[in-house]
Amino acid sequence: MMQQIRTQTELYNDVWFETLFQSIDRLHDVASAGNLPAVSSVPQDVMVGWLEDIIYTARETILELQANKRDGR
Repeated sequence: MMQQIRTQTELYNDVWFETLFQSIDRLHDVASAGNLPAVSSVPQDVMVGWLEDIIYTARETILELQANKRDGR
């Protein structure tokens, strides 16, 4: 019987975090320059809602990671 070797791709690696950061940083640059309508059709209030959800979820994830570290997980 042949054993299958599976490679597990890491989903949340340094490249993923760098890409996420760069995307948000570019969005910030465009918004700061007042050029948002040129790159997105998403209404600003909807975009603000998404960003608030992202910030909330990121903060909650940080708290979970810190709690897990304290608990030795």
